[in-house]
Amino acid sequence: MREKRDRGRENNVREREAKEEGQNISDSVSDFCITSDSVRIVAGPFRSATVYLTAGQKLPGGAANFTLQPYPKKTDSLAMARTAPIHIISGAAAPSCDVVHTSPAVVFSTGGFVGNFFHDINDVLIPIFLTAGPLRPSNLVVVDYEDYWISKYRRVLTRLAGGGDAVIVVASSPSSPVEPRVHCFPAAVVGVKYHDNLACNATVRPGGVTIRDFRRFIHESLSLPLRPTGHRGRGAAPPRLPLSKEVKVTAQRGRCRGHGLGGGVQRGGGNAGDDEGRRSFREAGGNGVGAGGRARAGRG
Repeated sequence: MREKRDRGRENNVREREAKEEGQNISDSVSDFCITSDSVRIVAGPFRSATVYLTAGQKLPGGAANFTLQPYPKKTDSLAMARTAPIHIISGAAAPSCDVVHTSPAVVFSTGGFVGNFFHDINDVLIPIFLTAGPLRPSNLVVVDYEDYWISKYRRVLTRLAGGGDAVIVVASSPSSPVEPRVHCFPAAVVGVKYHDNLACNATVRPGGVTIRDFRRFIHESLSLPLRPTGHRGRGAAPPRLPLSKEVKVTAQRGRCRGHGLGGGVQRGGGNAGDDEGRRSFREAGGNGVGAGGRARAGRG
C-alpha cells in the first residue's frame, strides 16, 4: 500500500515537472503557443504585438519571453520578412485591461504572401479553419492588418470566428494607424496550425476535419449551393462560375477582367462573444495546456 502511494506521488511530481517544462507543439513550418488561462494582448502603432501571460502561466524551461511569427512559412525568409513578430512575455507585470473579451483569441497574420489567392487560402484561411474550429466562438486577432484583405474575406472570417458577436481585433498594421489598447482574453492560441498544401488532415490535431469540410464551410459562408463533385455525363452543360453581385466579369477580345470586391470590416474595440470563454485549448491543440495553467510553446 505504501509502495503504491509512493509511486502515485512520483507520478504526480513527474506530471508537474512536465507541465512546468511545457511541450513542443510547433511543427516544421510554424511556431505557436497555446494557453488555457487569461492573456493580455497589447495592440498599437508598432509593427509587432505583445502578449502577456497572466495567472502564473509559464513558458517552457522557465523562459521569460518567447518570440514567434504567426504565419505558417517559418522556413521562408521572404515570408518571415513580411510577417510581424509577436513577443510572448511570462512573469512580468501585465498592463491593465482596456477591453475585456469573454471568448478566447486566435492570433494570426495577414503578412507573408497574402494577396495571392493561393496563399490566402493555403496559408491563412485553412489554418484558421483548423485552429479556430474547436474554439468557436472566438475572437480573431490580426497582426499585419490590411483593410482590403479583411474586407475581401469578411464573411468567411466572421463565420470562422463563430459569427454573432465575434470580433476582429486589429493588433498591428503596416499601413493604417492602430489605437493603443490592451485587450484581455480568457485564453489564446497565438499562431495557427498548418497541415500541408491545401490540406486538412483528419488524423492530426487540432482538426478532425477534411478538405471537404472546408469546402462545405466556404460554400455555407458565401451562401453558395454545394454541388457534388464528379464527372459530367455525356452532353451535360459545362459548370458555370457562381458570381455574386459584388463581382462582375466582362469579356473583351478573349480577356477576362474582374471588377470590385467590396465589403466593410469589423474592427476590434468592444466586448465580444458570449459566455463560453475559458474553454479548454487542450481539445484544439491536442498537446495543449492542462491543469496548472502552463503555456506551451516551441519551435519545430
